This record gives sequence, structure tokens and C-alpha cells, in this order.
Amino acid sequence: MKCILNRMMWPVLGVMVLALAWPAMAATVSLNADTTQLKGRPFDLGVAVDTINSVYGIACDLVYDPEYLEVADLVNGLPVQPTTTEGSLFNGGGADTTILRAALQEDVPGILVLGLTRSGGVGGVSAVTDTDIISVSFIPKKVGTTTITFQAQAMLDATKNPATVDLWSPITLDIEILQGDVDGSFVVDMADAIQVLKIMIGIANQANLDSDVDGAGKISLEEAIYILQTVAGQ
Repeated sequence: MKCILNRMMWPVLGVMVLALAWPAMAATVSLNADTTQLKGRPFDLGVAVDTINSVYGIACDLVYDPEYLEVADLVNGLPVQPTTTEGSLFNGGGADTTILRAALQEDVPGILVLGLTRSGGVGGVSAVTDTDIISVSFIPKKVGTTTITFQAQAMLDATKNPATVDLWSPITLDIEILQGDVDGSFVVDMADAIQVLKIMIGIANQANLDSDVDGAGKISLEEAIYILQTVAGQ
């Protein structure tokens, strides 16, 4: 028995084939920062989302190794008040009211609890490209490689139900030292060479020992030579 398709059905079949062949747009929440950081220099870690519709809020833990990283304190007191900056997604670029909460988990070191939601009788918001949700300031403490991940994560839609997120993407950081940065300014320049000379003649004693270039554990002529060569572009 032959099956004959009416020509009027061809456009419908074409749409069905495209729907099956074209992959669904996947929502990804990612952690964004330069993957190479300097020990002691604060940096901002961004949380961003792409391609998501009608979301109302986010809740998540950022899990990090406290041996390598610490959360920058807004007021330098206890308890620590994490330094955070809200992105543009939930506040409509600053036009809408939101509620932001950030705190370290007291009983488990290395967990930062974050929550951000729209406020009042407003609808959800959408993102079609990578859009910032929130950023958090961290300070690298130790040289090495470390990873920051998500835990207990969820995004809520406008009905306060979980929104679909296909991937919560972690980030791996390489923490390095800046050799020759004797004055701790995170730049190697002539000021470092002058500081070395002051140390050598005994009129200064403050130095960033991480800037040691020969592994001697002290600041000496070797550092001065290295700094001058670096400044000269050699």
C-alpha cells in the first residue's frame, strides 16, 4: 500500500526536520576571570549566564580552596563582608530593584554563599548573550593551581520554579609570583631597582620576598640586575 503525501504537508515536514536537526539552545552559567593571577593581587571573579529566558533570581555556593584564595573583605572586619558587585541581568541595567546577599559559610571554610533576586511584582528577565550576574573579589594567597566550582546551585524563573540550566561551568586558576616586584606594586619598574639599592645600602628594609629571582630568600644585587634587564626589555 503506497502512502502519498500531499504537497501541502511538505512545509510542515520541513519544519519538523529542522526542529529535530537543530540543537536546542543550552543555558550555561560560567565563572569568568583571567586564568593567570598574581599572588597578593585582588581580582574580580564574574558569574555570568548566556541564553536563558524569563529568570527571576539565582542562588549558589562558590567553593574555593582557602589555602590558595581568600574572599576580599569590604570593611576589613569580622565577620567578613564579601566585596561584590551586581551585574546588569537582574536589575535591568540598574533600572529595577534587587536583593543581594553574600556571606561566608561559618562552619566550612572555603564556601561563599550567594543569592540575588529581583524584587516586587515584576516579571523575569532574559539573556541572549553572555550577561553578568554578579562579581566577587578574591585575593590569591599561594602559588599554584586551584579551581573554583559551584555547589547547591539553582536559577529561578518568574514563577519561582527552577529554571533549566544545562551547565554550571567552573574555573581553574594558575597563581604566580611576579619576580622583581620588590615594592609589591605588581609592576616591575625602576622603583623596584631603587628599592633594591636602598635595601643594599641599609636605608630601607621593606621588600616583597616573593620577588626573589635566584631563590636565595633575600633581596640583593641579582634582583637589581634582573629588574634593570626587565625594564630594558632584555
